[in-house]
Amino acid sequence: MKGFAPVRCALYVFFMLGGLLMIGGAVHAQTAITGGNNFDTAVSLPAGDYTGGALTGDTPQYFIITAGQGQLITVRTAFNNSVSSYGTLSSMVLYSQDREELVNKFESNYSSITLTVSWLVDSSQASSRYYLMIDSDDEGVASYAMTVTLDNKYDAGSTVDAPSSFEGAVTLPAGTNAGHLGGSYEVGSDAADTYVFTPTQTGSYQVRITPPATAQMILTVYDAQRQQVDQQYGANAGAIVTSTFSADQNSPVYVKVDCDDGCSSQLADYSIALTTPTNTNTNTVVVNGNANTNGTVVVNTNTVGNANANTNTVVANSNTNTAATNATATNTDKSDTKDEGMSTTTMLIIGGGVIIVILIVVIILVSRKKKGTTTPPPATPEKK
Repeated sequence: MKGFAPVRCALYVFFMLGGLLMIGGAVHAQTAITGGNNFDTAVSLPAGDYTGGALTGDTPQYFIITAGQGQLITVRTAFNNSVSSYGTLSSMVLYSQDREELVNKFESNYSSITLTVSWLVDSSQASSRYYLMIDSDDEGVASYAMTVTLDNKYDAGSTVDAPSSFEGAVTLPAGTNAGHLGGSYEVGSDAADTYVFTPTQTGSYQVRITPPATAQMILTVYDAQRQQVDQQYGANAGAIVTSTFSADQNSPVYVKVDCDDGCSSQLADYSIALTTPTNTNTNTVVVNGNANTNGTVVVNTNTVGNANANTNTVVANSNTNTAATNATATNTDKSDTKDEGMSTTTMLIIGGGVIIVILIVVIILVSRKKKGTTTPPPATPEKK
């Protein structure tokens, strides 16, 4: 049994290390960070988890967050406030790269408070810088824990944000697709998405927008000349908006979805569904073949063409006729066929005519013969 002691020790160490690795993998690494004391000294803040020290009264810290178009910035900060009988006011403010205030969240608490700011970046620039400031009042904050995330909120299965203008409109595939809009001034600068699709056939098309329960949206359809074809308004928050319109084959159609400042107080994740016309036409190709004993074959083919993928039915009729029964063929397409010699009917007619002529000639000859053999009258006797 003593010989197994080293093995047992090795197994014990193995399981201990495995447990530690599992625990370590379940805990997100946190980075200690301290922000700058103004915009010019702001500290870069990539996506990740951070911890910070004390925030003394009215001494804010500044950070810089860089995000691309169609990305959703979310910053969640838990402030551990100093114990105070008056409570501590904590605040978090997001600014644009021009240092204009976008979102301002604040709240007072006696022990701790968590604040969250979000911002959906539009397509106006490939990437943008945003400033984040955290602060407290005179009571101060003992420490804070911060999480920064950048989520891709691209539209209609693309890798970009659908713009608000016609230029660069995102292709809208048939079927149901996901879209994202800011919704209000404290949620994002992405207030409109523009899509485009090219009809593969002329017919009736439909676009349907299903917004979240908090959003009231507008749907507008434009033709290839960017002239308005239809516009539909949601009657209330959460109302589904539908537009049905006619479009020509290969003529682009633009679709715009709006969610302006009054649309929603939250991020508006919506679905956009494009329904294309269904073609139920059936084309028939008829091939008629008539084969006669004289070797002549007549083939009549009538073809109906259609650019769409339809079901084609081929009907083949083949009739074999002899010269005597050709007139009884059931084929509806009548074709004249010439034989190499005279037909039987023609020969009978000609033969009958010859016989009649011969009979007439015979009658005339017989009649003349009879007149030539008449007995002359007796001679008159001579006078004595």
